[in-house]
Amino acid sequence: MKIPKEMQKTYEEISRIIIEYSEKYLSEEYKELCLRALEKLCRKRPSPLQSGRSSTWAASAWS
Repeated sequence: MKIPKEMQKTYEEISRIIIEYSEKYLSEEYKELCLRALEKLCRKRPSPLQSGRSSTWAASAWS
């Protein structure tokens, strides 16, 4: 899925946190599910990811 240019930095920050956590505690399938949800949120107009902290958004992906 294509990430809009203006959301690329946010996507990279949040995905890095999700991947790191997933490798320690979650299955590969769940990691992929979280990353797909992140991609969809990045593409939404306006993206809710533009507000709040990356760590908070990453934590909400697996809670």
